[in-house]
Amino acid sequence: MNPTIKQTNNKSKSIRDLLSGDAILIIIAFTGLCLIGLIRNQIATVRFDDFPCFYIAAKCVIKGNASDAYPIAAELNNRHPGFAAASFMRPTYQACANNAGFSDPPRFIYPPLLLLIISPIGFLNYESACLVFLIVSIACVCLSAVLASTFLPKIGINQPWAQSVFVLGVCWLPLAWASVRICNTSAISGLFITLAVWGLLNGRNWISGLAVVIAMGVKFTSLPLLAYILLTGKWRVAYTAFISSLIAAFVLIAFLGWCTIQNFINIAPRLGIINQESLSIPSIIIREFGDSFIGLAKTISWLGAICFLTPVVYLSVCLHQSGYLEKNVRCQLILMATLYQIFLIFSVSTHYHYYLYMIPFCPLLFLFIKASWFGAILGILLLINFSIPLEGETFIARLAISMTKSIDGGALDIQQIISFVKNWHMIIATIISYLVSIYSILFFYRVSANPKKLH
Repeated sequence: MNPTIKQTNNKSKSIRDLLSGDAILIIIAFTGLCLIGLIRNQIATVRFDDFPCFYIAAKCVIKGNASDAYPIAAELNNRHPGFAAASFMRPTYQACANNAGFSDPPRFIYPPLLLLIISPIGFLNYESACLVFLIVSIACVCLSAVLASTFLPKIGINQPWAQSVFVLGVCWLPLAWASVRICNTSAISGLFITLAVWGLLNGRNWISGLAVVIAMGVKFTSLPLLAYILLTGKWRVAYTAFISSLIAAFVLIAFLGWCTIQNFINIAPRLGIINQESLSIPSIIIREFGDSFIGLAKTISWLGAICFLTPVVYLSVCLHQSGYLEKNVRCQLILMATLYQIFLIFSVSTHYHYYLYMIPFCPLLFLFIKASWFGAILGILLLINFSIPLEGETFIARLAISMTKSIDGGALDIQQIISFVKNWHMIIATIISYLVSIYSILFFYRVSANPKKLH
């Protein structure tokens, strides 16, 4: 007789009941993350690196020329079109950039659905719009953490304090603030990824389908979930996503115009160019060895993804056909996490703020820690890694200067210290993240071969 794992909390709460029941926890998490931001700003001025392109694009929509939000890609350029050096601004975008005080800002290269979603901030001045965007991002992180905390009982973590510790831990880790303060769309996209996972685990097909489409329309981040839906035969979710996509397409054409869609389509092929400043394997290869290795980086990326994905696809199909997958929430969550790990490792662009995409899978750290001593070590290292403040290099450098006046008789160079700390921090953080990702993938292989291990 095949062993099965009983799901806890089969009768799941609605989203309204969930949020109202955890309102105090959400407020505490939100307030704490805001305070962390204020304290961080006192240590060193916070830079909202990615926000200018969203604000300027929103201004283009308000001015009635949304199609100018997208740049014109420079020919014979191997850089990602989001960088100023790799594309040219259209007239309205350039005029709005100049009015906002930016001479050559990053380019807006995101899907048109995001352009429509963020358009209201175009009515505000830059400072107010940035504050609103930051508050919304913080709220998205807190809501993601609360939704993800409901997965704890489903994987066997039933302690009454676990949910609160999980939510506050996810929201108050320094990496959470580092991911929010950059003012990218990762927090918004992460919320809809978490919502889609919540719907998949609780049988809410229409919520999952709609959330997958919105996450895709914000930043193409639901590709692994689409793969999961197809692999596991979630056809109702697929139908909902398909219908939602059609509705979204009509809405976008009606409000933004076909020319806007066309300009995005023109720039879209260039989005596959490897971002040399990211943490994915192809990006690291190009950054370390130069542009002449672009072909090799792409080949390694494709081969690596195929080598990891092939057994994942085979095992997931076998689990689905045997019925284990439908009965085992842990295995479902592990499969989704595995697909995301592969996606981020071999993607053309992976940044530290993509941590927010992994919030729904953070409960799996408890399983890794319980599974083996090696998993426990990796889990602890990952928590330490999350606890090291990114972008805190200026503070570390000034602290070093205040403690030591000179080295070998020469004055300390703050920029050299910042560069040294930042480089080694990112190297160590990347190595730990990759080890955890590979362990996660191997963990899926292990439990797929013997589902009894999940009992």
